[in-house]
Amino acid sequence: MTTSTLQRPKIQGTNLLRVLGALRLSVSSDESTSIERQTDEVNHWTDSPSRDAKVIGFAEDTDVSGSMSPWDRPGLGPWLRALDDLCLVNGCWHQKDEPCMGQWDVLVAWKLDRLSRNTVDFGKLLEWAQKHNKVIVSTQENFDLSTDIGVMVAKIIMIFAEFELKTIAARIKSSMSKLRMKGRWLGGNPPTGYQSVRTDDGMTLVQDPVYGPLVKRIYTMLVVDLMSAGSICKILNNEGILTWSDHMRQQKGRKVKGHKWLPQVLGKMFTSATLCGYVMHDGEIYADSSGKWVKISETPILTYTEWDQANKQLARNAQNLGHKNYRARDNETAHLSTATRCGECWCPMYVSRRRARTGTKIYEHYRCSYGNYGVDCKMRSSIERSELEALFSEQIIDQLGNAPELRKVVTPGVDHTPELEAGRLRLAKLENDFIAGKYDSDAKEASYWRTLESLTAEIARLEAIPVTETTVGWVETGKTFADKWASMDEEDRRTYLLANEVTILVFKDAGGKRKPGVVTHFGALQEMAVRAGIKSAENETWAETQHQCPPFWALTEEQIAEQPREWHEIMRKNFEVEEIVLPETLTRLRTTRQEDVEQAA
Repeated sequence: MTTSTLQRPKIQGTNLLRVLGALRLSVSSDESTSIERQTDEVNHWTDSPSRDAKVIGFAEDTDVSGSMSPWDRPGLGPWLRALDDLCLVNGCWHQKDEPCMGQWDVLVAWKLDRLSRNTVDFGKLLEWAQKHNKVIVSTQENFDLSTDIGVMVAKIIMIFAEFELKTIAARIKSSMSKLRMKGRWLGGNPPTGYQSVRTDDGMTLVQDPVYGPLVKRIYTMLVVDLMSAGSICKILNNEGILTWSDHMRQQKGRKVKGHKWLPQVLGKMFTSATLCGYVMHDGEIYADSSGKWVKISETPILTYTEWDQANKQLARNAQNLGHKNYRARDNETAHLSTATRCGECWCPMYVSRRRARTGTKIYEHYRCSYGNYGVDCKMRSSIERSELEALFSEQIIDQLGNAPELRKVVTPGVDHTPELEAGRLRLAKLENDFIAGKYDSDAKEASYWRTLESLTAEIARLEAIPVTETTVGWVETGKTFADKWASMDEEDRRTYLLANEVTILVFKDAGGKRKPGVVTHFGALQEMAVRAGIKSAENETWAETQHQCPPFWALTEEQIAEQPREWHEIMRKNFEVEEIVLPETLTRLRTTRQEDVEQAA
């Protein structure tokens, strides 16, 4: 292409052609089309004596596929957009660090496939260039894009480039499939807790000496110690432990960004079964042609059972935090949040804040969150935060204050039930696919019988492994319960109460007008009290206290039924009810841990 076909910029005092170099590389290690070589080609074309041109910048895209639209590329995309209306004409006033379509006249690339390998995208780029008086130049393909013949030749070349892209993609897909079948790591940053190690047959994963044990420690805190994800993150952040992404940056000599551990990070870490040494593909554990799960590491951090336990515990923690659309709020650290529930609808109660109409006073109440769940709650319980927290502290210190604080230690047993269930599901799917006619050729039928034989053998192997029951022990921490309670902050208290299944029910006006009733159930703390030697704790009524509630709520349904008729009449008259029955939520709350308490005693 000659410069005579190019439109010169209308900038006062100069006739320079403003050149933008378009550089693209799919793989940064490809030396045949390196960024440096492409840069030299653009500079060589610009510096030709026959041209009055100057390079004003380079749009560099490294590790970017040719299938990506030019407008979506991080390097080139900004140069194809207008920052304001003035950019649509020559004479853009923006600085060099503000890429804009008004700053250049000629887009120069080493080859057309550096601009795009997609015929449709390239056609759109040509139309855009003609509309905005821009010229596209390829330094290797010698044709004039300002003529119809030149455009036709360019589009033919682009068809071959697109075909080559599809061929490359097919080769990569085939290669990745073979590596996946062999249990090899495909490249990129390894998953949390692993290092990638090159072998003669590809890369495999081994435990990272620091983060492998760290993942195991996080599992223990989550599953054994029943800590919340928030509390675990708090410990990791206080200890100054880098997140996995920052650790990888540090390993590569890059600047650490200082990201904090977050519950979402922990949740994402446990979603992949790579933690238990298996290859993942499309969100599922990858199986070979015989139906066996392919291993990617001979030194897995967790067993499959442990991985399954961690995910189930995370799911339980998420349920404790509320419904599926739950979002953390600044008031969520109130230690009775979530443990407190509405006596009418069972929805969790959270702290709401309201400023006084005059002055600066802030009113804080625990309120029913019925609106978050789409529940029609007639009671809509609420209680002042200070009143409920003072009442609960008095109750729990009165019950447990001088007792030695004990920590429950759970030692998980050996149980392959999760793997068995997964195997049976895969077997059922295999048989259903066979019945549906999906194995409709001799080769497919042979594959079916191989997979069937492999799966049934694996299920039989797992069924033959004896199950070892989980053991529970208790150890003294050296503190009284009152000491422990005083030392905990809001989040620690909230986590502790949830882990021990403490539940508080609040009933609007149960004790009279504007006198909310409160029923507190101490859950697993009753078992701890028995272990600590509090004799009264063995009594089934120990675990429940009531405040400003009708006296018959302290009875069981059987005890209420045994009362004489006169008693029922007095209660109906005094409390203005048609029938003496317990609230449904109170009955639900009393499906207690009595068997655990008896076992502890």
